[in-house]
Amino acid sequence: MKEAYSSQKTRIAVRGRSIMLMVLGWVSAVLSVFVYPFIFGFLGVVSGILASKYQSKAGLPLVVASIALMAVGLMFGNSILDYAMQIFNYMR
Repeated sequence: MKEAYSSQKTRIAVRGRSIMLMVLGWVSAVLSVFVYPFIFGFLGVVSGILASKYQSKAGLPLVVASIALMAVGLMFGNSILDYAMQIFNYMR
């Protein structure tokens, strides 16, 4: 009985860790479009790989999206950031 509880407790901990990695990864992927594409894109890729390691099926789409959004951020980051600042009336 004690082993089943330990196993269930372990599964809950792994599930929570996977969810935390997924949230961190998606936030990093979106941020890579606007600021520091290499840093946030790499963080998104690493989070996706680690989430896949913890048996999450959403890890691979996160890796692909992080790479794609990092590429968009590298190509169009300044234009997108200037446009977003213009929409919110933010002056540099």
